[in-house]
Amino acid sequence: MPQRTTIFVSYCHRNKRWLDRLKVHLKPYDRRGDLDLWDDSKIDPGDRWHTAISDAIDRAAASVVLISADFLASDFVAVHELPKLLHKAERAGARIIPIFVEPCELASHPELAAFQALNSPNKPLAEASRVEAERVLVRAVEAIGKLLASQRSAAPPHAQRSATMGTDAAGDAFEELQSASIALSALWALAKAPHQYTLSELEDALEIRSRKRAYDALNKLSMSGWIEKQRIAGFTRYRLTEEGSRQLQRLAAASDGPVRRAIALR
Repeated sequence: MPQRTTIFVSYCHRNKRWLDRLKVHLKPYDRRGDLDLWDDSKIDPGDRWHTAISDAIDRAAASVVLISADFLASDFVAVHELPKLLHKAERAGARIIPIFVEPCELASHPELAAFQALNSPNKPLAEASRVEAERVLVRAVEAIGKLLASQRSAAPPHAQRSATMGTDAAGDAFEELQSASIALSALWALAKAPHQYTLSELEDALEIRSRKRAYDALNKLSMSGWIEKQRIAGFTRYRLTEEGSRQLQRLAAASDGPVRRAIALR
């Protein structure tokens, strides 16, 4: 049986009704055994709550953040949850999915504002009609569904080979080609861009399904000196270096057919 993917929910208890609605929308995934939707209600009496929360965040492939003024004012969230969520997003490529549930402002939280929310802070769930609020939650389910699909496709090769690949060599080749395609796509996008990209912007622009694979590809390119990471106003942004531009032109010249046309610089 495939391992369940953990999605962590960070919220304040005043906003529990929105957590409850999210659980309703995600119930089919839970019933199939695909999803472990984790929130602090899963801490049993006698558990070390700090350890339980830290372990859940470490396991989580993504986190849904239900944002309100109470959430931002919570010392518990500010000290024990949000820093670890942001650190994992920065260092391991875990996705953060913000949803505004009540009016608030993020001017003093640029690190959280860096992530694309599913709704506008000017139209939080509490001010939306019931149908509008449900549609935002549906978008959350769709985002999580795509993530679960990407987790399955990115599973260790031995979990898929018997059904789809047949041999170890085929699995290794597939993995290498998939990683290379993401790296090439990222280089191409950075070469064309008039501005620097964040990881989330690259994901959206290239329709990358696996944030972890995208993060790994960018990290390798950065270590090679082909791209450069810069921290600007709380955002980690990527740009193509002169060495990266030179190497991309070299790749274009050395490639044949459609690959050469796809990556050639104009």
